[in-house]
Amino acid sequence: EITTRLVGSEMCIETGLKDLGSQTRAVFILSRHEGLSNKDIATKLGLSPKTVEYHITKALKFFKEKLKDYLPLLLFFCINL
Repeated sequence: EITTRLVGSEMCIETGLKDLGSQTRAVFILSRHEGLSNKDIATKLGLSPKTVEYHITKALKFFKEKLKDYLPLLLFFCINL
């Protein structure tokens, strides 16, 4: 049950990435997957740091809504690590 729900949450994230706009997706991936700072992302993509912040906030709000059913399970694992 727990493994199934974790796999479901990963699939939800992968699907969600495809649902994001191209610029929001690029900013989110550079931030969360590659660990770049907002300033570095802004330079790399030719955006202002405020625009980068906007896209990260937009992506996080999107995933918060998309993953709301998985939040209790994810919190359980975070607390028990």
